[in-house]
Formats: sequence, C-alpha cells, structure tokens
Amino acid sequence: MMIGFVMPTTFLTERLASLLIALAVMPTTGGDPARDARVESPSDPIVPVHSVYEPHFQTSIGDLDGVSGFVVRVDGEPSPLLLTTHQSFTADAGLDRGYEPYELSQLVHSVRAHSLDDAQRTLRAEPGPVIPGAGRTRFGEAWRDLAIFSVTEGATSALALAQHGPRNGQRIWLYARVDDDSTSPALVPAIVERSTTSSLGYRFEDPNVRLDSARGAPLVDAQGRVVAMHVQERIDEGYLRGTGNPADAIRRMLLRAADQGDALASADEIDPR
Repeated sequence: MMIGFVMPTTFLTERLASLLIALAVMPTTGGDPARDARVESPSDPIVPVHSVYEPHFQTSIGDLDGVSGFVVRVDGEPSPLLLTTHQSFTADAGLDRGYEPYELSQLVHSVRAHSLDDAQRTLRAEPGPVIPGAGRTRFGEAWRDLAIFSVTEGATSALALAQHGPRNGQRIWLYARVDDDSTSPALVPAIVERSTTSSLGYRFEDPNVRLDSARGAPLVDAQGRVVAMHVQERIDEGYLRGTGNPADAIRRMLLRAADQGDALASADEIDPR
C-alpha cells in the first residue's frame, strides 16, 4: 500500500510567502533606481506625419542646417510654430559669435524645412516671438536651449506638448533621423533617468545608435505627446545618454514670449525652476 504524504497547509503558505518576498526584493544589475524601475508603455507611439522637420536657415552669413525641429500649435498664436534648438546660432556651430534671440529677426531671412517623412514635403517659416533668456545655455539649464519660428505655409499637422513630465523609469522615444544615410526617421527608445522642470535626462536603450542631426527633435511618450526636445547626447559609463528641454519649460517660455511680444526680459523672469 502506498501511503500518501500531505504537506501541511501552513508550510505551503509560509513557503509561498517566502518566495514572493524574495521576488519582490530580488536585486537587479547596477542598483540604479532609474535603470531598475519597471519600463512602462512598451508599444511604439504614433507620431503625426509631417510634424517633424529638418530646417534650413537662410541667413545673412550663409545657410545653416544640421538640426531637427517640430511643429506645435499654441493658444494665442495665429500661426503654428516650428520649435528647434538655439545651437545653430551659437559659436559652437562654427559661427563667428553667438547670436541672441532678439538678433534672429535680422540674422535669419527665411526658413525652409523638409519633412522627415517625405523630403519633398516642405514648410516655410520666419523668426517668431523673441524668447527672453534663450540661447545662453549653461550646465544643467537645458530649458534655455530653444528657438521658435512662425510657420507661414506648409504645416499640415502638429504635435501636442505633454501636460506632465515623465517619471523616472518611464520609456520615451526620440523621433529623428538616426544617421545621415537613412531615408526615413526612426523611433529611438530611451529610459528616463532624471526628470525636473528645467532638464530631462534619459538613457538610450541602444548605446550604438547614431543621432546625426537629432538635436532639436522631439521626445514623445506612449501617446505621442512631446515630453522634451533633445538638445544633447554623450557617452557616459558605456551608455548613450541624452539631455532634453522638458515640455513644461517649453510651454512656460512660449507663453511668456507670447505675453510679452518682442519685449526683452531678463532670464531670471522666466526661469521655470
């Protein structure tokens, strides 16, 4: 006769509880809270067609390009706005000097931008409202890196700015051309590591991706809303990390620029922190 062995219920309960506790506290590699956080929204977002562009600036000192930009609509502005990085107008871009926001109306004669989705689709723009405090980017002040242009023709769609900043560990996507040889844009996934009102820090999941001409491109959430503008990338501890101008800071600067028109103000008046 076979005698069955029945494990006591209390033992099973205690064993199951121990396993659950072990799983809950099981360490992950690195010990970085942002890296270890659960990655949200695994599905790719939908970015409106012809909302992201490569602008070419016709200026009094020659043609400037090499960045990206995207179209948004802002309450109180009669025309859509093309947002991009101010880096094209600094000494770092090879100019004889850096140009202040109030100088762009004299420097830039016109803007012709080509859609990332179809280079034959273009829009035209001109210098928009002056952004007080923009252009003088300092360490940790990504919110200063912004240039805006009023679209005069060709805009058929626009992106929306997110109402709230992303959380650490949240997945976001850079929508940009990843190398000069590609014929179409890509959604490049990244994980948020630091989120403040003045700067967004993130780590790209692919450390080998090439971000040619990606500065000025939008970073979007799972719903396709802009959470930041990409302004810088660097290799750090084997990871490709980026810095972005967060949507909250962009919105504050746009609203202040719209309220003030072309009047200049000190940078302290618009500091989003």
